[in-house]
Amino acid sequence: MKRQIIAGLTLESFIIFSFSCLSVREIKPATLVSPDAEKLDIVRLIKTSGESIVFSEKHGRIAGNIVQGFGAIENSVTKMEIDKSQVKTIKYLVNYLGTQTVSVTTQDDKTFPVYKIFKKPETIEMWIWKDVRPLQFKSISVALSEVEKAFAMMFDISKTLQGIIIPGVLIVLILAIIDKIRFGGILGGV
Repeated sequence: MKRQIIAGLTLESFIIFSFSCLSVREIKPATLVSPDAEKLDIVRLIKTSGESIVFSEKHGRIAGNIVQGFGAIENSVTKMEIDKSQVKTIKYLVNYLGTQTVSVTTQDDKTFPVYKIFKKPETIEMWIWKDVRPLQFKSISVALSEVEKAFAMMFDISKTLQGIIIPGVLIVLILAIIDKIRFGGILGGV
């Protein structure tokens, strides 16, 4: 019984550990031109045009002045200009990542997720996000000068330590409880 519990807790700690070692983090464009950038596993990037690209499990890699890999366009951006009288509401929201998002609702109750918006005297110029489905993966190359944001899979030391310490403490506590129940404690049976 004791071995089964230890095996179960060990399996649980390995599962927690495997998910906690890596996390996706935003990489600043300036970091992409550093010598260590070629080691990064790029999972997603947003171009200055607003287009979003997601890479497959093999991730994107930096080679010279480009990010290349097997990826798909996730969101495209279309430019649209409408008269101000057609606009019902403009909502500015901050999402969970701290990024400001904009949605525009027209008089006919159509709502558009907007990437960029510029108010002109008579009109509103906006770039609208459109999801591209189904994703079509192909070989993609993007110049670093076109990258606004990049997201890479990176080692996360805090989650890794939590994945080691928490299961370790649980194992020790459970073993101490089992020892106390079955044998009356370490010194209880002597």
